[in-house]
Amino acid sequence: MPTTGNCANESSPTIGRVEAIGSDEGRRLILIHEKLGSACRSPLAYYGLRIDGQLMGCVCFAHGPSPLMRNVCGIDYRHRVVCLMRGCTVPGAPRNSGSYLVRHACEAAAVDFGWGVFYGYADPVFSSENGLLYRAAGWEYIGQGLGRRPGKRHLNWRSPDGKLITSFNRKLRDKKKMFALSFKPEVSFPKKVFIFFEDKSLAFRCKFPPVPFEKTAGRNGTRSIV
Repeated sequence: MPTTGNCANESSPTIGRVEAIGSDEGRRLILIHEKLGSACRSPLAYYGLRIDGQLMGCVCFAHGPSPLMRNVCGIDYRHRVVCLMRGCTVPGAPRNSGSYLVRHACEAAAVDFGWGVFYGYADPVFSSENGLLYRAAGWEYIGQGLGRRPGKRHLNWRSPDGKLITSFNRKLRDKKKMFALSFKPEVSFPKKVFIFFEDKSLAFRCKFPPVPFEKTAGRNGTRSIV
């Protein structure tokens, strides 16, 4: 069922409607506006935010890349767990559109699919991914690099024109090929993991308790607890 509510600038109230959308429509918006520039390989569902009939943002849910996270509440509940794999809003979308979309998309997806636990990542590669959107939507931070060996890093690549190719791009992982194309390697730090319990009864089963979240505050490297 579509969710209707206030997603607005204080000076210009706007009614936003969150609803399930088709994969073609969602994928098209993700490819244009999501910073990774790639679509989810095995999407389970897309939800979009419409304002006055115009699609202003969307999110994509999938099983996710981590077996550990799918079992975050135990193997008996892995069918209740899903990953927020992609998400974006378009330029000009009202303030707080992102957190509003995420919150109500989870609410709708819980009804449509029975999912009770949602998790997502914030990638330190992108300075804008500081976790504030998740926190505004009511999510909790549970750690960094969960399911990876201590000290393990991914290798990303920077193209000659400045485009970032992440380690998720499985077509561009051959190091000889990348160096031949004049790409430069960049070490990627583990992603930060956030979680939200639409079904509050599953929270006590989570293997990872909430922890204080540190964010990078600007280029000078100073840090603060949010």
